[in-house]
Amino acid sequence: MSCIDDNHLATIEFSLSWRDAAASHLERYLARKVNPWRDIFPPGFREALNGLRPGDSVSRDYAPGQALPLRRDELVKRLPHAAFTTRTVAGRRIEPRLGRFYPRGLFAGLMGVFPQDVRPARIVALDADRLTVDLNHPLAGVPFTLTATVRNVAPKVSDTGGHLYSWLEEMADSGPGMQAAMPHASTQFLVNDDLSRPDAAPDAAFYAVPRLTGHIDAQADVILAGMYAEHLAPG
Repeated sequence: MSCIDDNHLATIEFSLSWRDAAASHLERYLARKVNPWRDIFPPGFREALNGLRPGDSVSRDYAPGQALPLRRDELVKRLPHAAFTTRTVAGRRIEPRLGRFYPRGLFAGLMGVFPQDVRPARIVALDADRLTVDLNHPLAGVPFTLTATVRNVAPKVSDTGGHLYSWLEEMADSGPGMQAAMPHASTQFLVNDDLSRPDAAPDAAFYAVPRLTGHIDAQADVILAGMYAEHLAPG
């Protein structure tokens, strides 16, 4: 049976577990075509993977700052309200809310941040004129445990030049840590008419007239008609 080394590719299920004051959290990520020779892993993790076979697992504990950056006060920025780029999604205007995470690219005037930057940033203070945004990683300063379970190992036929993955970044840069509440204030999840509908007309009026818009192609229509015909009698 093949094992992980520099001459094989692997499919690995990563699990990242961490705690906050309220709960324990577990994130899972299925990594395909893991290249042990080229890819980037947290300190000591590549060595721990060596020789593992399908079904094997390994875990490593990481202290704050060991695999992810420590918190830095200089990454907490005070900005004018105008620095927030409002957008409309599904008919709703996206506004800054206390405690909420937004893509960094929505905040203008930050050095090294471009509009396409989707890394999370959190609004930690908000008043009538200005907002304070925290650019630290959501898991900054938080210890965590990383576990890898090998699902498959296959011989590597070739390498793709210039292409690699940092697997902790793939897993931890867009979710883990965002579940933790702020210690000093409550997050504004619902404000004013957040649960209102863009169209407040009664549902009965909407469904009174059959909708004749087709959302399937002709072949799918034939297949569905045959399936219905097996269960419905004419008339």
